Amino acid sequence: MSLDVIAKVEDAEKQAQFHIVQAQENAKTMIANADHSGQELLRQTRFKASEEGAQLLQEAESRAEKRSAEIMAQAQREGEALRAAAAAKLAEAADFIVGKVVS
Repeated sequence: MSLDVIAKVEDAEKQAQFHIVQAQENAKTMIANADHSGQELLRQTRFKASEEGAQLLQEAESRAEKRSAEIMAQAQREGEALRAAAAAKLAEAADFIVGKVVS
C-alpha cells in the first residue's frame, strides 16, 4: 500500500468519525427538544384540563342551585296548599266539636 492510499483511508476514517460524533450530537439535541416539547404539551394539557374541570364544576353548581330553588319553590307551594286545606278543615272540625259538646 502506498502512503497516498493510507492517507486517504485515514482521512475517510476521520470524516466517518466526525459524522458519527455529529450524528450523536444531533440525536441528543433532537431528544432534548422532544423532551421539552413533551413537557410543554403536558403542562398545557394539565392547564386545559384544570380550566375545563373548573368550568364543569361551576356549571354543575349552577344547575344544582337552580334545581334547589325549583325544589324549594315546589315545597313552598305544597306547604301553602296543605295549610289552606288544613285551615278549611279547621273550621269544619270546630263546628263538629261544638256540635258534639252542645248535644
